[in-house]
Amino acid sequence: GLRITSHELISRAEELNREARDINKALEDWTAQIPSNWCYQRYTLMDPHPWPRRHFYSSIIYSYASPTYAVFWNHYFATRMLIDSTRLRVLELSRPNSDDFGHEQQLECFSHMKVMADNLASSIPFCLQRFKVADSPNFLFCQNSITLTTNEEIKPYIAGLVVWPLTIASSLEGVDVEQKLWFKTELAHLGRIVGAGVLECAETDQWLKL
Repeated sequence: GLRITSHELISRAEELNREARDINKALEDWTAQIPSNWCYQRYTLMDPHPWPRRHFYSSIIYSYASPTYAVFWNHYFATRMLIDSTRLRVLELSRPNSDDFGHEQQLECFSHMKVMADNLASSIPFCLQRFKVADSPNFLFCQNSITLTTNEEIKPYIAGLVVWPLTIASSLEGVDVEQKLWFKTELAHLGRIVGAGVLECAETDQWLKL
């Protein structure tokens, strides 16, 4: 059979790394063409509860003009996380000795993943309808415009909208440990809501790793 030399393996890995960087850059550039009304509005909760908590990773929450836009961005955030996680694996192959340039690229991937994970986590409360925003323009971006609805039941079809991005975020190598634990807890809870037993395994050691 064909044998791949160490040099060929490293060469292919470096090529994959370049391709992944190009895809990331293309996705980032593409978002500049998205209409502004598709983007999120950022709010900070003054709620005294400790963070993270169920359905709220931090006091930062994003609101969207439509659930459709939220689904779009959640898939975008998860896709960017997947690309960066893939790059981390490729970098381990192409730069096993972690020279300065390779180490710099690894830190770049971790940093990007943290930002995308923060964005995804901040979008989950809106997707699960855990709060409402007042329509009055006098309340725009103000804490007074937010009404929490955490006691309302989450409908299965609503939970289903975030299953894919949470599955990705809870399965990737390189995600911040605390974030990953929160993603897994959320996914397991939503698995019980949608009746998907396999998702309930997200909190166990048997959960998949991508």
